[in-house]
Amino acid sequence: GLGGGTMPGDWECGDPRCRGSNFARNTKCFRCKAPKPISVEDDEKKEEEYQSDYGSEDDADSEAEEENTQPILKALLAAALFPQMVIVEGNNGGKKGGKGKGKGQAKLRARPEPGEKAEDMALHPSSVASKSMGSFSSKYLVYHERVKTTRVYIRDATPVS
Repeated sequence: GLGGGTMPGDWECGDPRCRGSNFARNTKCFRCKAPKPISVEDDEKKEEEYQSDYGSEDDADSEAEEENTQPILKALLAAALFPQMVIVEGNNGGKKGGKGKGKGQAKLRARPEPGEKAEDMALHPSSVASKSMGSFSSKYLVYHERVKTTRVYIRDATPVS
């Protein structure tokens, strides 16, 4: 070529009829469009780069690090979802009991925004969680959507600890 020499990673086409000289960034030969030949050295370099960037899967510290980050992740998730969190009052800690299907046993209370009054909420009847009302594993629920019809309902709620 006109550039005067090859650079590290440049490669020669593997087709004996072509033997075109290609830049390292090319994945196909610029002349005959043959794919770049895979060399063992390239695979070893990629593996070394991956290990230096992401570490070994055998790291004993990775499990300890993951355990240390779980409380932080829970706290961040709860903080991010705080505006969409309700407190379940009168929850009997995962034990079913009482009369009926468990409806009316627990009350849902949201922390009101400044200047607003506190509202009682209910799980929307179409919500899967409404079948579990009164037996949640946690006193906190996060929800996706708040709807006001005859009363304020929340949809797509899930317990969080």
